[in-house]
Amino acid sequence: MKLHVITDEKGEVIATTRAGVDENGFEVKIEPVVKGHHLHENVDVPDQLVNTKADELHKMVKQHLLKQ
Repeated sequence: MKLHVITDEKGEVIATTRAGVDENGFEVKIEPVVKGHHLHENVDVPDQLVNTKADELHKMVKQHLLKQ
């Protein structure tokens, strides 16, 4: 599964959304709106994380980003 991820200036994950297209066929796009936030596009994460609660998912994604 691929995610788009926004992190803050400290590297904390503050938002995630699935990359790809929505139910209407439009490409999913997100953009940071606060100076210092950063967008990580198409981050690969295991498919089994699809039903993980947001706070747990954010912790796992942060660890994944730190390894890159």
